[in-house]
Amino acid sequence: MQNAWRDFMLTDRFGIYGGGGIGAGGYILGEQLQGDVLYVDPGASFAWQFGGGLLWEVSSRLTFDVGYRYFQIDAITQANTLPNQFSASELMFTLRFYEPFRNWRQ
Repeated sequence: MQNAWRDFMLTDRFGIYGGGGIGAGGYILGEQLQGDVLYVDPGASFAWQFGGGLLWEVSSRLTFDVGYRYFQIDAITQANTLPNQFSASELMFTLRFYEPFRNWRQ
């Protein structure tokens, strides 16, 4: 996927962010039959996502954000199955730590 995400600071410490992406995504469809799992060959299709959220700069190297992301893979048709589609809505709580190994440089 190709993505573009951007932070926009509203004050010195608080801001918003947003973005999205398009590309290809895929998965392996599985079905459980009497304890055994039957997997269908992997499939791929057009995928896209968008999202946004709020961020708080705790320090110059640590940021906390709360965000939402919607992700979707368009319908995939595989042998012996009906067309199927995958989508997900995610609420994320994230800590961003910038340059965690900065002190290890020589």
